[in-house]
Amino acid sequence: MLPPFVIDTSLRHHAEQAEMRAEAGAAWQEKDIVFSNSLGKFMEGSYVHKVFKQLLKQAELPDVRFHDLRHTGATVMFKMGVHPKQVQELPGHSQIAITMDLYSWVLPSMQRELMDHVDEIFRDS
Repeated sequence: MLPPFVIDTSLRHHAEQAEMRAEAGAAWQEKDIVFSNSLGKFMEGSYVHKVFKQLLKQAELPDVRFHDLRHTGATVMFKMGVHPKQVQELPGHSQIAITMDLYSWVLPSMQRELMDHVDEIFRDS
């Protein structure tokens, strides 16, 4: 399941890829992949790395590893209050314990927010 903005972006990308396929003509090599180079082949890892680093710099974001996006996604979901079982499924962890071990550092700040909220409710009573 994907949020609507991802579906919209994917549809635009699909249209752009169709244009690339048309421009490449007979040189296009159909690999049936979502993110290809201009000839339909797999992108080189070094190219993806280079573009990712450029995007980070342009957005004035900290320099992180590509793999860190996976951790960022899970951390954001925890901060949003998503149930740990749902967080576990997205990165594909086989056990909930793996997810909880990796992201348990997020939980203390969430507990503080919860206690502040409970205090707010009962202090006014």
